[in-house]
Amino acid sequence: MAVAATVLSDTLLCIEEPEIHLHPTLQRKLLRYLAAETSNQYLIATHSAHLLDSEQASISAVQLHDQTTRIRRAIDPAEIAEVSNDLGARASDLVQANSVIWVEGPSDRIYICGWLHHLAPDLVEGIHFSVMFYGGRLLRHLTATDSTVEEFIRLPRLNRNLALVIDSDRSKPGARLNQTKTRVRAEVKNASGNDPWITKGYTIENYVPPGILTSAIAKAHPNTRCLWRGDPYTDPLAKRSIRNRSSGIDKITVAQLAISQWDQDPVWPLDLRSQVNRLVRFIRAANES
Repeated sequence: MAVAATVLSDTLLCIEEPEIHLHPTLQRKLLRYLAAETSNQYLIATHSAHLLDSEQASISAVQLHDQTTRIRRAIDPAEIAEVSNDLGARASDLVQANSVIWVEGPSDRIYICGWLHHLAPDLVEGIHFSVMFYGGRLLRHLTATDSTVEEFIRLPRLNRNLALVIDSDRSKPGARLNQTKTRVRAEVKNASGNDPWITKGYTIENYVPPGILTSAIAKAHPNTRCLWRGDPYTDPLAKRSIRNRSSGIDKITVAQLAISQWDQDPVWPLDLRSQVNRLVRFIRAANES
């Protein structure tokens, strides 16, 4: 299929169920190749939930109602999830990446993916690894053990090749982790063999050099000024660290701007480079097994 699509150009190609005898990882690689390396337009009929997980494709559900074929677009995540459910897929079936990195939220994902790209550009999110969110306040509801505790989310049942990134929330050198973080750290290490990445400073933003973070905040919020000058035990985005800003900082936009400027500063503060290299080794090991 890839050869035919490469030989042809500027053509409408109809493909019937390309997932037959094709591993889920290769299904996604095929879509990436068709989108990036060919000039054709594709109409693909599929029952594969794995092919739905593609930013390159527009999705439509085709169903039979009262002897009539009906087509409806699936645009937002809820509609795509509904199509996936109609195909009989479960959430656990869709976790196909060989490793999973759990982070607190979307801004953490931006930093992690950006840093991984700088040190290992060959590793592709969605193929070699996935990033999932647990939410900081939900940490106390996460467990890495397989014991039957109904109120806990059992991480290894999703993927045993897991890494966990946790903000330390340390406000001074040598400060102890709270009870929840200590428990989760021990459970994850016991279940997966991987010691979670607990940030050296207060939060993940403490890994961003002050010049880059100040510039990113100024671009995201032009009337504000960042007072943080690199103290690893001070939250750089706390209200006391930002002048002329009464409401919260847009952490996602700041993260995007910071990562876009990363090449301008070769400094990797604290233990950042060693921790990202550890993630790289973890992902490579998971993809070799």
